[in-house]
Amino acid sequence: MPRLSLVTLIVISLLGCCMEIDLSIPSFPGIMEYFGATEAQVQNTLSVNFLAFCLSGLLYGPFSDAWGRRRLMLWGATCFLIGALGCVFSGSINQLMAWRFVQGLGASATVVLGMSMISDRYSGALAAKYIGRVNAYCTIFMASAPIFGSIIVNYFSWRANFTAIAGIALFSWILLIRGLPETKPERALLNIGKIFKDYWIICTHPGFLLHACMPNFLVTAYLSFVGSSAFYYMNTCNLSVMQFSLHQGSVVASFSVMSFYADRLVTRVGAEKALKFGMLCVAAGTALLSVFSFVPQCPPLAVTLAMCLFCLGCAFPMSVTFARSLEILPELKGACASFIMSSRLLFSAAAVGVTGLFFDGSMRPVALIHAAFVVIALLAYARLTRAALRPASA
Repeated sequence: MPRLSLVTLIVISLLGCCMEIDLSIPSFPGIMEYFGATEAQVQNTLSVNFLAFCLSGLLYGPFSDAWGRRRLMLWGATCFLIGALGCVFSGSINQLMAWRFVQGLGASATVVLGMSMISDRYSGALAAKYIGRVNAYCTIFMASAPIFGSIIVNYFSWRANFTAIAGIALFSWILLIRGLPETKPERALLNIGKIFKDYWIICTHPGFLLHACMPNFLVTAYLSFVGSSAFYYMNTCNLSVMQFSLHQGSVVASFSVMSFYADRLVTRVGAEKALKFGMLCVAAGTALLSVFSFVPQCPPLAVTLAMCLFCLGCAFPMSVTFARSLEILPELKGACASFIMSSRLLFSAAAVGVTGLFFDGSMRPVALIHAAFVVIALLAYARLTRAALRPASA
């Protein structure tokens, strides 16, 4: 079997983590009916997954600096596989939440350390290129996940979707065992006090926080929509599971397609202009979603088009700004990657939970929560833009 490249292995390791959300979402109405659960309880299967990701993600980066990236990547892949198998055999909504928590513990390792390994091997524009490519390849599978998930649910049951995730996790685990290299051969002593000190440096560095939080709030805005999308499209709009898959797949595909071409546009017009274009698309998509959510009997296609525009714009901050954030404190890349991913999922867990509490079948509470996080991201972008212009005007 030919040896796979590092970037290819990272993409494979992220498949299950990227697909688990969109593959399982078409199952939400079925899960609610099977367990007699509420909409908020079913959405909490996402929240606990994000919470586990957040808590464990803060440790993987610093621990990998001392123990190596490969060892913890394999640990995370194993946890994800065990959690996926547990979901398949869950007998109650609480058991499903518990195994989703285990999945989150594993998923954070592959996401945090995968990006750190790319940053170990590459830097600057090349790192941004590969991170953009990883995002693009992953979102191809994310875009197809709602369709595959809907097909599976249409012919089988909600358990079959989790079985598919477990199969992907097993495939990824085998390939990582066989071929994942160690990208950080040098070791640092594990010092708990230093971990707290490193995170204090990270949490008090304004430049890093702005670069890290801007794309994080955009992801949170997106996931607040995803958590309620199945209930809105299928229960409120009375779409079939296959019709829902086309709407959800279109939203994710818009990000995927633009991610593929983002590095070319950045090269042609420059990072700042590309980033400005992306944020304008984000703002326009959010404004349209907010308006459509208050229109009586608004067609679901309008909501989908607004979200497509939003996701199209997200491709630029997710590649350009994320790569820059890991270069701000190069000696703390592991901890920085942990902080970025963990804070992202902490905000997302809170947003999905709050959206579940206020969801009333309409898109209004979803759009308002979505818009709140986008406004914060836009304020962070404005602050970064002013900071970039300040030396030139001095």
